[in-house]
Amino acid sequence: RNTPAIQIDDIVKHDLVSMQKIPEVALYDTVILDTGERGRVVFIGEVHFDDNEMLGIVLDKWSPNAHNGSIDGKSYFVAREGHGLLVPLSAVHDVINRNHDDDDRLSENADRDTAAAAAAAAASATDTTNDDRGLSNLKVGDIVQLGAKKGRVK
Repeated sequence: RNTPAIQIDDIVKHDLVSMQKIPEVALYDTVILDTGERGRVVFIGEVHFDDNEMLGIVLDKWSPNAHNGSIDGKSYFVAREGHGLLVPLSAVHDVINRNHDDDDRLSENADRDTAAAAAAAAASATDTTNDDRGLSNLKVGDIVQLGAKKGRVK
């Protein structure tokens, strides 16, 4: 009788993949990535460079592998240079603070961070694309919206 050979390695690999738990993640959750970095989810969606849904993370601390929320000239979110990452959901190790009870109401710190990042982007805007969107005309007190996140320029 002929039976297909099953390799022990195949069973172990299958079990490891099926045992991985991927946490539920929502906008504004604070997460720990598999690299140990910590940050807030500010974008969930499709990107031009990958078929998978990606998470935009604003890191708490600067990282040499991070960016400002833009890839190849396409902006997905706004972060200070070295504080933005786009990662797949599988890169999330843990959710340590869930903030999706009321996504429309943000903490004062989140408002300040968003507005500061928008103001920094406006200050560094030199091409006509940003001027067309009105970023170069931002003033203190203006209300800005980046994706679903709103804030006031301070």
